[in-house]
Amino acid sequence: MTPKVIKEKLENLNSTVAKMEKETIAELPPPSILKQIQDILTNPKYASTNSISKMELAASVAKCLDRCRYDVESCKAESGKVYHKGMYFIDNILQGAGVSVSKKTAKSLCYNMVVERLTTMNVEHGNILNGVEQSVITEAEAEVQSTLVKAAPKPRAFDLREKFVKMKELSSATDPASIITVLDGIFNDVKLTPICLYRRSMNTEIEKEKIFCNLYLGGHLIMIGEAENRTDAQADAYSKAREVLTNCDPEFILPQHSKLQPHDQAATDVIDFRVKGNCFLEDNCLNLHRLQWTPNPISTLIRQHEVPNNIYLRITETIN
Repeated sequence: MTPKVIKEKLENLNSTVAKMEKETIAELPPPSILKQIQDILTNPKYASTNSISKMELAASVAKCLDRCRYDVESCKAESGKVYHKGMYFIDNILQGAGVSVSKKTAKSLCYNMVVERLTTMNVEHGNILNGVEQSVITEAEAEVQSTLVKAAPKPRAFDLREKFVKMKELSSATDPASIITVLDGIFNDVKLTPICLYRRSMNTEIEKEKIFCNLYLGGHLIMIGEAENRTDAQADAYSKAREVLTNCDPEFILPQHSKLQPHDQAATDVIDFRVKGNCFLEDNCLNLHRLQWTPNPISTLIRQHEVPNNIYLRITETIN
């Protein structure tokens, strides 16, 4: 016989043997199939740390892949969120189930249950042929659904106009005596960061130098305060801003008031640009130490504050 003929005969023989094996396995009762898979799973030769790989290998070696199947079902919780239910059948008997919001996790949990059942239960005299009880699946679904509570709707972010409307309502009730503190609190409530652009007067004819404070909100110039120092200029800007915010509608302020532009910060008369809330405070502890002053308790904080005449005073603020 030629090599070609020998090869054809071997292929035919292998095909016949495979067909006979398949027919033989197909005729085996479920307990026999389960016993074969169990023997392979407990054989150290086929050890694996991954339940999915372990089970697929066992079914392949036992030549019963066509009698095993894995299904996955996507379900919706009451909250509308999706979770997945994986199920493994051997001879149409459910031998494992896993529930999770992740398909991968659901499959892993399912295969873990199958391997555990087949390696711990008696396949000849046990109730493994009854399959996994429905109560087990129901309990697993309930546990997953409890984590899928409907998320609370995120509060709608106010647009710029609505923020100015809110500021108008709040500003009318402010105390002019503490205008900066109160208005900063209102700006914080409506999530607007005030910006102060300090400018120096370029008029050389006046005796005393003027400092201007441009107050911006939402990128719009609200008012300009002026004084002989920054502190008073800021207070003047805030006082005027209160009048504008209280008496003018956003429909007037937003289109009529100019916007902050890059060239505004680069102007030659600009001496400082401050984003309120990002202030840097320096302490004078080193000065006190040099003067051999007795340190204060940790419950107090020494800071330097700039006052109108540009002299730094030591002010002790007690921290509650």
